[in-house]
Amino acid sequence: MTAAASDAALVALALLAPLAALGLLAWPATRRALPFVAPWTALPALVLSLTAEPGLVIEVPWLLLGARLTLDATGVVFLFLSALLWLLASLYAVGYVRTRRPSFWAFSLLAMAGNLALPLAGDAITFYLGFSVMGLAAYGLIIHDRSPPALEAGRLYVALVVVGEALVLSGLLLLAWDTGDLRFAGPGAAPPHTADPLVALLLLAGFGIKAGLVPLHVWLPLAHPMAPSPASAVLSGAMIKAGLLGWLRTLPLGEAALPTVGALAMILGFFGAFYGVLVGLTQRNPKTLLAYSSISQMGLMTVLVGFGLMRPEQWPTALVALLIYALHHALAKGALFLGVGVATSRLSTRSARAITLLGLALPAFALAGAPWTTGAVAKLSLETALAAAPELRMDVLVTLLSLSGVGTTLLMARFLVLTRPRPDAGDHPASPWMTSAWLTLLIALASVLWLLPWTELQGAIWSKTTLAPSWSGLWPLAVGVLLAGLALLASRAFAPQQRFAVPPGDLLVPVLAALRALARTWDGAVATLARAYHATRNALLANGQALTTTLTRHLDPAEQHLGRWRNGGLAFVLLALALYLVL
Repeated sequence: MTAAASDAALVALALLAPLAALGLLAWPATRRALPFVAPWTALPALVLSLTAEPGLVIEVPWLLLGARLTLDATGVVFLFLSALLWLLASLYAVGYVRTRRPSFWAFSLLAMAGNLALPLAGDAITFYLGFSVMGLAAYGLIIHDRSPPALEAGRLYVALVVVGEALVLSGLLLLAWDTGDLRFAGPGAAPPHTADPLVALLLLAGFGIKAGLVPLHVWLPLAHPMAPSPASAVLSGAMIKAGLLGWLRTLPLGEAALPTVGALAMILGFFGAFYGVLVGLTQRNPKTLLAYSSISQMGLMTVLVGFGLMRPEQWPTALVALLIYALHHALAKGALFLGVGVATSRLSTRSARAITLLGLALPAFALAGAPWTTGAVAKLSLETALAAAPELRMDVLVTLLSLSGVGTTLLMARFLVLTRPRPDAGDHPASPWMTSAWLTLLIALASVLWLLPWTELQGAIWSKTTLAPSWSGLWPLAVGVLLAGLALLASRAFAPQQRFAVPPGDLLVPVLAALRALARTWDGAVATLARAYHATRNALLANGQALTTTLTRHLDPAEQHLGRWRNGGLAFVLLALALYLVL
């Protein structure tokens, strides 16, 4: 078999394996085997990302309006991080207590199929189909417990998903109208880029809902605490990146300048980076805190997207930094969410609790940008990309990035306090499936950037690791650790029992309060009008009844008088005479 045929077979397996595994739900005997089969359906996509040469193109003219499957350098990175997270999170879920319902595996396989299709989609219709399947199937993962808070979070999620998909579909239709091509960039395909700001804004908002762009982020902190830990790992690590990949595929990055839209994206990105930290520090649930951390980290990636819209000639450098940052964040955040499930299990020995805390500290400090971690490389790549545009006030941008590093360090310190393993933390022990999958992800986080087979990123990474840890990378971490220690010792602000907390959903809370007040006002106005209507109606009925009684009292004698033969005959003669005179 040739290399091209082998890659084509892996593409088919990557797309069809999760859907084929759904057939095991048809019979009770095979249904019991589904949890042990489902994780391995992500393996073909993982092998494809590590072995395929970028530039693969497969035309499927009989599917949809002519589907096109491609795998470029960007798609390889997103396929790798998605497949690895789905594989390890699913293996983790085999031993996780809250994922023993068949419905979890059904929704998980559907979401996996949609998610893995996105990096391979070479046209707008295929991408939109995978995006929709993934988004709708994630609803089942969020409401898995069927508790009232889970159902409420699911309703909000579905409402925003529908709005987001409507915006994305509108943007893609206008994009196809402007360019006359549904295909994404690739060999023989014209990039469907347009410099229309309206199209860019529609796509920025539509994909921004999935990417956690402030103020469209409100579903994230409500959904993550409700979903099981393995579902949260892929929600925050892989599926949230679908919005980022949507931007990379559809916005005119590197092709045309949209300074206004780019500036808006950078402002919203920096705002989200700090807003996520400030609100996250008030949370008591560690998974809610991690959701706000994802909002903060995705804000920094949004800054790079906005930079690419402002400076298209610098986009190749910014793209490399963005891919490194996305890969780092996916693995670190997935490890943190899986670690929450282990830390809240029953850990009977002190050594097990110490090892678990150490395992949580590794991805936490990687997110904070600790030296020689993936986070340090990612943040240095981000600074290097932004340094290519000195007119954007590099000193201000670097200061903002450093301050965001301080905030991330504080956030991770509070997370470690909230998640510190305790002897009586859980009712069930951590199964070997859970610990093995989590440790594998920790090893991948520590080593993947140094063992990458992708030459585009290898050069960028090795060029940065030749530098010793710089003061600009060390002082945010040091300041964050110092502030966290002072807060913990002085005010106990990092303690789980702190009094002040912003409710999850933050911006949604006053909006819902205003809507409820408006609804109460409307109901009051309607009730007042109803009372006035009934009072007027009763008064009219009463007056009408009195008038009827009066008329009856006066007309009854007249009717009796006219009813006599003599009076009736006289009246008939007079009426006939009147008609004669008239005619």
